[in-house]
Amino acid sequence: MSAPPMPLYDQTTVLRAWWIGDCVFDVELRWIAFIYDGHAFSAGHDTAWLGPARGGLMMDSSGRIVLWTPDVAIVGDVSPYRPARPARPPRPERPLRPNLPPNPYKPARPSDGWSKLSLREWFGVGAVKVVQDDSVAGISPNEITFDD
Repeated sequence: MSAPPMPLYDQTTVLRAWWIGDCVFDVELRWIAFIYDGHAFSAGHDTAWLGPARGGLMMDSSGRIVLWTPDVAIVGDVSPYRPARPARPPRPERPLRPNLPPNPYKPARPSDGWSKLSLREWFGVGAVKVVQDDSVAGISPNEITFDD
């Protein structure tokens, strides 16, 4: 995880997650997704496909933007394809907490609109319950700390 952390915001400019290397962590730095071949997959045992992930954008399965990082063009993917499910990578080490970035400007509305999924729904697509010792990657939708 040598790449600098990229803050991921929702359409209202609320910081929701961090994209660090090929991993996505929630704001509490819990591993919730991984990136493989330009796509985001749940960190849960089912490794469910969440949607395309490229250029600082996280999209849903219809190609609409769920999360974005500043300094990128807010453009969805008009016809994403469902890739083959990859093997789940080993659980990454929890990163150091990144410094909070300044709040970005509200982005322009994408031409095809924002995702209709809430973040809880999007991350919950492939979420699994955490066992008490937190040895299973992924979290249940009820444990996600988003305020949507």
